[in-house]
Amino acid sequence: MPARAVNMNHEPTMEFLPEPAFPVAEFEGRLDALNEKILSGGLDAMVIHIPENINYISGWHTPGYYYPQMLIVKPGSRPVIILRALEALGLPVRSWFRQDQLMAYQDNESPVGELVEALKRLELTRSRVGLETHGWFFTVDMNRELADRLPDMKLEPSGWLVESLRRKKSPAEIEQILLYDDNHWVGLLWDNFGWPVSKQIQDFYVPSTVASTGMMWERIWLDQ
Repeated sequence: MPARAVNMNHEPTMEFLPEPAFPVAEFEGRLDALNEKILSGGLDAMVIHIPENINYISGWHTPGYYYPQMLIVKPGSRPVIILRALEALGLPVRSWFRQDQLMAYQDNESPVGELVEALKRLELTRSRVGLETHGWFFTVDMNRELADRLPDMKLEPSGWLVESLRRKKSPAEIEQILLYDDNHWVGLLWDNFGWPVSKQIQDFYVPSTVASTGMMWERIWLDQ
């Protein structure tokens, strides 16, 4: 997590700097595309709870993904993210969202209760709201609690909506894939092949050879 010291009134402090994987414009484009999907599906909003899909839209990621986390996307409004309070401390660093887009629950509180409050805040209690139905983390009990607490809101199964956007890679995503694969091929084969061989053969440096060969096959795959 990148950080820099900030000296204000001669008192040393620490300011954490954002570390999103992509520029904000990339995330804004994803959000715009999802808003179009929501509207074209006849929905007023969507509740996302699958960690990979939350990350795709918000940039948010955490090792505590097994705790309930939800993202409400309503076209025309800024998204609202619901996180465990302990995890929420990292939002300014690991997301492009602002702090006022966050709602958090304590460990002794119901995550669905916070979700209900967020839906009320967005005036969605009598709306058609899409809900991912193919994930692991929004349980049957949570679904029932949500339906019981907001009986006038119509929940619509909306699984795989975000995944349909994730399938098509943007130029920025392809650039990151190629960058990762370059390092991946070098690290994988250098450890298992290149280092032992390079000790035996003078002037043999495998990383450049491995990278160029591996990248050739990756580019063929991407072209398909």
